[in-house]
Amino acid sequence: MVRRYSLFTLLAILAGCAAAFAQALPGKVIDVGTPTCPISGEKVAEGMVLLHEGKLYHFCCPGCIGTFQKDPAAALAKIKDAKETPLNLTNVDGKCPFPHLLTAGPHQVELRMTDGSEMPYALTVTWHAWQPESAEACRLSLATSLTAATVAEGALAEARVEIGNRRKDVCPMPVAIIGLPGGLEPRHDQLKELVKAGIIDAYEVRGRDVVLYWRAFKPEEKRSVPISLVAAIPGTYTGPAARAYLYYTDEHKVWAPGLRATIIPLDRPAR
Repeated sequence: MVRRYSLFTLLAILAGCAAAFAQALPGKVIDVGTPTCPISGEKVAEGMVLLHEGKLYHFCCPGCIGTFQKDPAAALAKIKDAKETPLNLTNVDGKCPFPHLLTAGPHQVELRMTDGSEMPYALTVTWHAWQPESAEACRLSLATSLTAATVAEGALAEARVEIGNRRKDVCPMPVAIIGLPGGLEPRHDQLKELVKAGIIDAYEVRGRDVVLYWRAFKPEEKRSVPISLVAAIPGTYTGPAARAYLYYTDEHKVWAPGLRATIIPLDRPAR
C-alpha cells in the first residue's frame, strides 16, 4: 500500500507515531552525495531527495525521482565515485527522527507500509469554487435573478429569490443567503417591509450577503422574495453564489449562480 501526503499532514502523523517510526527506520541512513542527478546528469536541486533501501539519493527534479523509482537498478548503475556519508537517525531523547531528512527546499515524500499493518492518517482538503455543487440531501430549492442586468447609477434594481420546500413534510428554520453584486446596495426599509408583510421572518446584511430567515416552510411551500437594490457604484460586478439550507443542517446546501450586474455611470458635466 502506498499513500502520499502533504508535508504538513505527514508531520502531524509523525508527531503521533514517533515510537513506531523509531522502530521502523534503520539506525543509520547513508547519504549518497552526488553533484549531478543520476537520471538527467544536471546539477542536483536542494531538497530533491529520495530514500531508497537505506540510502539517500539526490536529484534535480520530481520527474527524475519518478524515473528512478520505475527502474532503480538502471539508475544506480550510472552512479560512480559518489561520496557516501552516514546519517545518524537515532535520537537519544526518543523523538521522531524524520526531521533529519527535511533539508531546505521542496520535498516529495512517500511512505510504504510493508508489514501489512494500518497507519492512522488525517487528510484535509480546501478548495474554492464560483458555485459549489448542491447537496442532494438539502430539502430546499433555490433560484435567483435580477430584473435587469444593466442599470443606471442611482436607479433602483430588484433581485428575485425563489425558494421552496421540496418535501412533503415541514422544513424547520430555512435560511437563504443571497450574494449581491458589489455595486448594488440593499434597501433596509424595503427589507423591513418584507418582515412586516410576513414574506420573511427576519433578515440581516453581512457585507455583500443578504441573509433571509423563516421559522418554517409548510410541505411543498414556495416563497417569492423581491429584494430592492440601489445601484450605487458604476462598474460590472458578480456577486457570491447564493445558497439555502436548514439552520440545524447547514452541511446540506443548495446553491444558485452569483448575480451579475453592470451599473452605467451618470453623465456628469465637465468642470
